[in-house]
Amino acid sequence: MAGIHFIDYFIHSIGSCFLALWWLRKQTLSLESITKSMTSFGQNLSTEKLPIHQNDEIGMLARSFSSMSQTIQQNIHTLAKARDEAEEANRQKKNFCRT
Repeated sequence: MAGIHFIDYFIHSIGSCFLALWWLRKQTLSLESITKSMTSFGQNLSTEKLPIHQNDEIGMLARSFSSMSQTIQQNIHTLAKARDEAEEANRQKKNFCRT
């Protein structure tokens, strides 16, 4: 009888270990994806696919980073547009002052 309990316990332990390893691998891959995206964004302002559909802390981190990167891209675009408008106004002022 003790042998059956040991085998049952052993099978459950092995199953738990495989489940834990699967979960850890999944989390690690998600974190690697976020890390690659952050590195890519730092180099060329583009983000790679993020695990934003996960309903855990990693998904929350991915959504926050995605939102932050979109805000930064919008701000860069707004600043570039403002710079272009300021340069154009400067050119027009110079042309006006010449006449």
